[in-house]
Amino acid sequence: MKILHVTPSYLPATRYGGPIVAVHGLCKALVRKGNDVSVLTTNVNGQGVSGVEVDVPVDVDGVKVTYFSSPYFRRLFYAPNLETTLVEKIRRYDLVHGHSIYLWPTMAAAKACHRHKTPYVISPRGMLVEDLVKKKNRLLKTAWLRFVEKKNFEKADLVHFTSRIEEEEARRFDLRMTRTCVLPNGIDIDEMESCGSPDCAKERKDYEPQILYLGRVHWKKGLKPLIRAMALLPRGALVIAGNDEDGYRKQLEKLAARSGLGDRVRFVGPKYGMDKYRALADAHVAVLTSTSENFGNTVLESMAMGRPVVVSRAVGLAETIRESGAGLVVDGDPHEIANAINALIEDPRTANSMGERGRETARERYSWDVVVPKYVQQYRQLLQASRNDTQR
Repeated sequence: MKILHVTPSYLPATRYGGPIVAVHGLCKALVRKGNDVSVLTTNVNGQGVSGVEVDVPVDVDGVKVTYFSSPYFRRLFYAPNLETTLVEKIRRYDLVHGHSIYLWPTMAAAKACHRHKTPYVISPRGMLVEDLVKKKNRLLKTAWLRFVEKKNFEKADLVHFTSRIEEEEARRFDLRMTRTCVLPNGIDIDEMESCGSPDCAKERKDYEPQILYLGRVHWKKGLKPLIRAMALLPRGALVIAGNDEDGYRKQLEKLAARSGLGDRVRFVGPKYGMDKYRALADAHVAVLTSTSENFGNTVLESMAMGRPVVVSRAVGLAETIRESGAGLVVDGDPHEIANAINALIEDPRTANSMGERGRETARERYSWDVVVPKYVQQYRQLLQASRNDTQR
């Protein structure tokens, strides 16, 4: 199959979190399975740009990626040359898969697909959550949903969600979706295991346990109740590894100081590649207590590294954690978070056992070699349905 992915941002713009990694992982895995995969995206990277060539295809791990500049309306990732390329080349592809909503590139892709009758898949990537819409740019997002995205969702050949939680959140909106599917993100197991994975819990009682948070420093990640939970723990240090969003770190530093935590809360900036895996290797417990999380890539990475996890019920992988016994699922209450973390710190054998179950679950259910054939199956089914509709 010839598949075109359209996404507002792409590697090396890792500051935008898990969706960037997940989309690239999917594209790489599709290429490995013999598909012809191209990506159209922008070079926007926060306030700056990624150091990439623009307007020409470049090879990124076997994926043909074309970056376009965004001369203005950067918050919408507006890139006029991207639209021109879409119109010129869209008929070359069997289908188009757009990632994200509220942003110009995926809107332009949907419009071009409707016009040229090219099958179209849309993945909201965690952006279709009622509480998130209400808390930030509510009027703008509500208008965009009503006048732009509603039509895109209704005309899409397939709407893809990464978890049941994400699908349930999306169905709270007045959107008619003809066909939906739930397919998880995958993980490159071999790459992670190449850095090694020591036992996830120490058998001594004189160490300082490390509780690791990996991800954006953002209000929706539940970091305030996590810091309050640390104040209830008799020992341990919270390591927060992620890029600061909108200056939110300052609020967290003030909260940690007021809570008397001193250097027990440490901000170490974003970690990528082997640095990230080494941070996981040093951790005793990995945590993600988000108020909204469509999937939770960092949870999956923690599982693959054999780390027991503590997650909130709002995390897309929470049900998998509960079923597999890879960790503990909690509400957002600081006392419950503290109790869960403390239970794993004080019982290394149980923590190790949970870590091993997580590792097995990640390999058996979430390796890209396992996950990507399910995407290919969905693509083929929608192509067949599209041909049938054309023949009628």
